[in-house]
Amino acid sequence: MSFTLDSPDEPVLFVLTQLPSGKRIILLSSDRSLTGAEVIEAYGWRFKIEVSFRTLVHLLGGFAYRFWLKSMERASTWPQNLQLKDYPETIRTQISAKVEAFERFINLNALALGLLQVLALEMPKTIWQHFPFWFRSLPKHGYQA
Repeated sequence: MSFTLDSPDEPVLFVLTQLPSGKRIILLSSDRSLTGAEVIEAYGWRFKIEVSFRTLVHLLGGFAYRFWLKSMERASTWPQNLQLKDYPETIRTQISAKVEAFERFINLNALALGLLQVLALEMPKTIWQHFPFWFRSLPKHGYQA
């Protein structure tokens, strides 16, 4: 079931649905041209993406790269409206190189996550045989070697 409701700022679409477990949920979309099924599909993709990000953060440390340049002056408070043009050319070059390194670090972690997922799908028996060596916790269903 879906319906629209005018909020104080803009109209939104609410989609009422039920999970296979029986739990009822309300999904919200600012794109009122979507059907209820499309909103449900979009949320499904969103949750999968969030799980991937959580895995990148907690399992692989994919966002643990520190953006730090010793040549930059330390700010006394959180910087507001940072603009690359506000820095001297030498610092701008270093910042650009740092951003590129940061992006490479995240992309390599995403590739590693993809490889781990392929290995898990293609070699489940081998993975479960080596279970105690690399899993942090035991799943509720146990494991079979």
